[in-house]
Amino acid sequence: MTENEKKSVSRRSVTHAAAWTVPTVALAIATPAAAASTTQWDLTPSFTNALNLNLTLDLVVTTVTLAEVSLFGQLTIRNLGTEASPAGQTASLVFDAALLTLNVTGVGVSVIGTGGTRTLTLPSIPAGGSLVINLSPSLVRSGILNLGVGQRSSTIGATVNSLDGNENNNTATGNVGITVLRLS
Repeated sequence: MTENEKKSVSRRSVTHAAAWTVPTVALAIATPAAAASTTQWDLTPSFTNALNLNLTLDLVVTTVTLAEVSLFGQLTIRNLGTEASPAGQTASLVFDAALLTLNVTGVGVSVIGTGGTRTLTLPSIPAGGSLVINLSPSLVRSGILNLGVGQRSSTIGATVNSLDGNENNNTATGNVGITVLRLS
């Protein structure tokens, strides 16, 4: 090997060095992005307050139960974070409008939507606090009876549409249990 060949850097040495520096550069770029996340609220929904409703037929002498329906009467949104959530965060409710109608009320909550979807605009929720939203369901007689005799189920879904500290806990599903006992 000549003196010039000893002093020059080989292509293999450059490639080897580059292979070790690329992951370091990628790590250095990813770290500031993760550290820049400053969201300190964490909104998580859950269904509470189980309800049992009966679809009945009133006869002159007696009342006949046609169907029994179990579902939830409240949606609770908790702030698990260390700071209050900003007002204006939204939540979506989705349900089967052929089976029930839903009147939604809560302090400071505005509600829009028709059919089986409601969009709720939320007030600020303090750190460690919660917001209780009342769900007042009414059964749709024709939709329930069209299911036929037997047990069925449906769901009510809630999603908090918030860029909060943990987006893995932004959804909840509540079961709606339906037992049709007779058709008339």
